[in-house]
Amino acid sequence: MASTSGIREIFSDIPRCQDKELHQYVVSNEDQQVAFEKLARQPVTGNTLIGTSGLNILNIAALRGIRAATNPETIEQIIVIDRSLLMEHFWGKVEEIITSSDDRETALEKIKSHVTEYRAYYFRNGSEMAPISAVLSQLTQDGLHRKMANDVLSRLIRQVQSGDSCFSSDASFARVKRVFNNNRFLFLRMDFENKTSMDLLARRLQENQMTTDLIYLSNIAEFIEKEDPVQAAPSKRRSYVATLDKLTRPGTLFLQCIPRKCAGCSPHLTLALTRKSVRPLAISDVFPYPDPTILCLSCRSGIGVARLPPEKFTQFLRESKLADVKAAIYMMEPVQIAQIVESRPLDEVAQLIKELDPSYGNILTRALVGKLLATGSERR
Repeated sequence: MASTSGIREIFSDIPRCQDKELHQYVVSNEDQQVAFEKLARQPVTGNTLIGTSGLNILNIAALRGIRAATNPETIEQIIVIDRSLLMEHFWGKVEEIITSSDDRETALEKIKSHVTEYRAYYFRNGSEMAPISAVLSQLTQDGLHRKMANDVLSRLIRQVQSGDSCFSSDASFARVKRVFNNNRFLFLRMDFENKTSMDLLARRLQENQMTTDLIYLSNIAEFIEKEDPVQAAPSKRRSYVATLDKLTRPGTLFLQCIPRKCAGCSPHLTLALTRKSVRPLAISDVFPYPDPTILCLSCRSGIGVARLPPEKFTQFLRESKLADVKAAIYMMEPVQIAQIVESRPLDEVAQLIKELDPSYGNILTRALVGKLLATGSERR
């Protein structure tokens, strides 16, 4: 059984990492219903949850083992690990709100108000939920931040209404609030790839009889692949997997996103739940990711195209059917839309201008006029 003293003192000697400017995910954008149903039925076998990012780890804590026949353990600690100062700030406020709120409705309203009030801080880097389309790019800066905050809070409300949130019922909120009231919640600004810090974390967990019931990793593995896909990726993979091996034990549940079909697939990722076996973790357990430069058939239009590398994007514009180009325009940046003029015959550009919503057609028109003026100047 872990010590009943405050959790901060136990981990106070672990170095914090430098801030990593990341997008702030208050609410998960992952498809989680199936995984959550499994989590509710699986018995709790450890006293500690470890997770990353936003409120999803609290939702997991609220439902762990609630429909299991028996639960050998009870969740006593929740530890969130993230590299971002944005998330550190957010979790500091969430801890204050949950500890001081007597009911879930009050806590939820305070969190919503906080996200709205600090929208310029949390969403200053934009959003990875979708590229900034031509329409969004015409909003004022505050209007853009407000829209992003509203989108996030709309997802939060839908999650509460679905029953999958720690704010969905009094019983769910009570399970989470008990951890906060007992001073057993901790945010650590750390990097899963930092072997020294993670080794120390693993040692402190073991010394204090904190056993990892579940570790929620979201799509960290995918970020590692994106940030360094060629040179350092193999060593980073090995380091990350070794860290996970030390933080967990046979029987620990792993909750992470399954691979997208390609680099363009929607970030609404499905969560996969697996249980650690007796053998050490292998790289293939964590990194079954596809070639990040290849698009699957379903991503040949829409958001997948907007995320393509420049050379692949140009290839798409030149070689795809006009209908596919048209479908993809609504998720492109204005500068990407303008490139259509250089890649398609003029009669097709004119057809798109005629058929598109004016906010998108006007971008094409300006690009086409610019090209015609430049061509005329060259002839003179």
